[in-house]
Amino acid sequence: MRIALIACMVLNREINKLISESDHVVRVWWLRQGLHDTPSILHEKLQSAIHEIEKENDDLSPSMRFDTIALAYGLCSNSVEN
Repeated sequence: MRIALIACMVLNREINKLISESDHVVRVWWLRQGLHDTPSILHEKLQSAIHEIEKENDDLSPSMRFDTIALAYGLCSNSVEN
């Protein structure tokens, strides 16, 4: 499985450890920490990363495309839910 992961940089160490132990191919799009202070901007950045991943997927050969997009965030002012 090929996973596109959008994550908060604050989780960098933990996520990199998990990726190193994973049997899956994982590529991470890191967003800067502190975006939870501006939920509307965090929501915008998340949506922008999703669009970037979808666009890249369209340009990849079928065997190289991501199977899923995952988010690694806490509640972060509930921006992920909006």
